[in-house]
Amino acid sequence: MDGYLPINLRISSAPDAVLWMDCSSSALDDPFFSDTVTRLEAATPPCGTVQTALAAVIQRGRRFPEVVPAGLIFHISRCGSTLVANCARVTDGVRVLSEAPPVSMVFARPEPGMAGGPAELRERQFAVLRALAGIFGHHPAGACSKLVIKFCSWNLLYIQAIRELWPTTPCLIIVRNPLEVIISQKWSRSNWAYFKSHPDIACTTFGWTISDRTVDSMSTDEFMARIIGRLCQVAIESCDGGLCRVLNYESLNLDSIIKVGRFFGLELGRKPEELSKVLTTYSKDPNRSRPFVPDQLEKLNAVTEGVREACEKWARVPYARLRELERW
Repeated sequence: MDGYLPINLRISSAPDAVLWMDCSSSALDDPFFSDTVTRLEAATPPCGTVQTALAAVIQRGRRFPEVVPAGLIFHISRCGSTLVANCARVTDGVRVLSEAPPVSMVFARPEPGMAGGPAELRERQFAVLRALAGIFGHHPAGACSKLVIKFCSWNLLYIQAIRELWPTTPCLIIVRNPLEVIISQKWSRSNWAYFKSHPDIACTTFGWTISDRTVDSMSTDEFMARIIGRLCQVAIESCDGGLCRVLNYESLNLDSIIKVGRFFGLELGRKPEELSKVLTTYSKDPNRSRPFVPDQLEKLNAVTEGVREACEKWARVPYARLRELERW
């Protein structure tokens, strides 16, 4: 299965499984890993897929030297993390794995009745993450590159475990005004909608000591503000000013991006023209043709009283405390 990469996996329920796709023709340079999968699925003919047990990932990973990521990107959603990831790709020899489902789903809630306890689950999670880093870090053609992993927003809840696995890897946490994040979420839905429709999973994932019924009847504004507040609180507990730093959306510019690159050991400053091009392009456009249009004022003008009240109660204070930790 040379050239095949995991595109999704099931680790938290029995039987475990991994779905692989032939990605040998792709350099994985799309803004999101899901963009790459969608593009390959639409190819003529579509790229081949095969399903295996989870053990196949671990076995495949052992074929390569261990890859310790050069940097890890966490975020609270809709805050510029995709832009930072795109900028990291400017450096030659850097592979950016952006919100890949096989990485995200390593931390999916275990189903009731799963064999083994928390220690066994954590050992399995670490083994899979190590294997995925090796597999993606050596794609294509077995050529090792520097690897940067961008996690999805809710994976921030597991940052301490991830740092335990890769304690020497710099971590960046990107944040934004919760008011703007909620409006962005309302304009274009993300995986947060899944949590809202599955209250039991939301409570378990975000560590809420409230009933499923409470989540089910909760307004969307409160639900999102609670998520942001929880993510910010976890970030506060993780930021140490050393190998884990915070960057606010309003601070994103050429200078701060170069500093992030330096933090990750990437020489982004050597390609200022390419960086400037990335900064003026809409980060989520896989075609890289749509210009970036600032939308901060538009989002703030769309804030309702309900959004404002929810943020004031659940998100404003932890976000403000987190911003105080932004030091570069």
